[in-house]
Amino acid sequence: MNPEKTLVSNIMSQPVVSVALTTAMPLALEIMSRHKISSLIITDDEGQPVGIFTERDLVHSLSSRHFFDELNIDTLMTKNPLSITSGSSYLEAYQLLTEHTFRHLLVVDDHGVCIGVVTTTDILDYLEKTNLLRLEKERYASLFESIRDAMLIIDPVLASVRDVNPGSL
Repeated sequence: MNPEKTLVSNIMSQPVVSVALTTAMPLALEIMSRHKISSLIITDDEGQPVGIFTERDLVHSLSSRHFFDELNIDTLMTKNPLSITSGSSYLEAYQLLTEHTFRHLLVVDDHGVCIGVVTTTDILDYLEKTNLLRLEKERYASLFESIRDAMLIIDPVLASVRDVNPGSL
């Protein structure tokens, strides 16, 4: 697995949990809690993404003392969220996230349909996993090298035993 060639589609979170623009805030928060997710994709009547509501939006709205029972999600969402295509590199996603100080990025197909979300956590998990795989490969490479070195010593000994006593091995 070449990290530079890893696509967003390989590390994104899915399935997408989306709600309509008119979803009441209490219901939106309940959905996030039930699915144990940190964001909701807000879609229009055609199912196209028009916004995202994240835990960060929730914190900002709490500081404004909004009364959630009286609001729909469209009043608190981030409008026109950034997106990236599923065939883009995870490095491109990381660059967009850091450049805009976001934690969530919509992943869309060639038709603009949201098929996933890539988060900073997804990217960190991927990097941790690939680093652990690299460390495992290095560990096993070292082990195999030790076995090969041992065989280089053992093979001549076994050959000399066979020469002296052909039926013993």
